Amino acid sequence: MLATTTQVPTRAHVTPDADLADLRAIKSAWVQAARDLDYPNLAWKVVRNLGRREKFGVLRETYYWEALGGKVRLLGDENTVRYSPPHRAYVVRRYVAAYVMPQAFETRYAKPEQAIMGGHQVLRWAWLMAETPEGSLCEEDEGKKKDFLLFIPGQWANEILRVQAETEAAIKAIAQEKAEADRQQLLAELLFGVEV
Repeated sequence: MLATTTQVPTRAHVTPDADLADLRAIKSAWVQAARDLDYPNLAWKVVRNLGRREKFGVLRETYYWEALGGKVRLLGDENTVRYSPPHRAYVVRRYVAAYVMPQAFETRYAKPEQAIMGGHQVLRWAWLMAETPEGSLCEEDEGKKKDFLLFIPGQWANEILRVQAETEAAIKAIAQEKAEADRQQLLAELLFGVEV
């Protein structure tokens, strides 16, 4: 089920004098709300299916998507991190991050690198996944200190919700293209076999 704009979590009142325990509790509640409403997965689907590959830094490329006007930007990618002998599978790390650009953002800074240097990170999420002989495994990558995940609720999330129908249509179109490519390849193999 897709989230709606009424499902954006409310922002707790954060004050500069809040103590560490209160700040951790607020962050934990926001992260749990993101899980419950599936925002990280929705953001991943947007950046993966509507985004484009962009050079990010010197040695990396990543998926990159921006909302109309460039105020909300998503970055995301998947990388193989290691082989897991107990699972007989490669472990892949998937991540997605969202940035809100400041009001005075200059359009000359349009590359993904500036999304980090000039924006405010409002979502940071990662998963570890493996396709094992027994089935798919997936878990959140919370980091060594269990504090990596981040979600800051706000109107920026409406941009992700706004493109959900377009995202689902892109996912369906990609699946259909792959099925047709597989069909064409198998057809070519079988027709060649008839000629032999």
